[in-house]
Amino acid sequence: MAITTAFKAFSNNAVDKFSAIANGVNRVAAKVPTADVLTLGTYAELIPAPGAGKAIKVLGFETEVRTAGTAYATNTALNVITDTADQAQFTDAVVLTSTAARVVNGTQVAATGATNKQLIANKGVGLKSTGNPATGTFDIYVYIDYIVVDLGQL
Repeated sequence: MAITTAFKAFSNNAVDKFSAIANGVNRVAAKVPTADVLTLGTYAELIPAPGAGKAIKVLGFETEVRTAGTAYATNTALNVITDTADQAQFTDAVVLTSTAARVVNGTQVAATGATNKQLIANKGVGLKSTGNPATGTFDIYVYIDYIVVDLGQL
């Protein structure tokens, strides 16, 4: 399934793969150029909102560095987060500090706090760091596996 231009989040329009894997599991793959990594303090949507009464649950998150350059400094935690949520579903604290080519698995984040939200009905999912990273010089490739869940079915 192809993504329309409206859902391409980065300056190079590089959400280049958006496909169903099996049994309702979907995958989005995107190249995030250096210029966009440097602005990830602002939410960048990769998966569009699924519709009323539905939410996106992330099952896996990997990040790839194909050609390392200068490592990014400050704000290097990369989060997969639902739009307007106050807590990420997955995080990766090391890929932006890479000094060599590699692939890194993200870590699932457990909910903390009595009111924190991770899945929100009819909201997209994207990338956001803790602030704008600084000084890095390499592109990253992001892979997110997810399902769409129906909320309020009981």
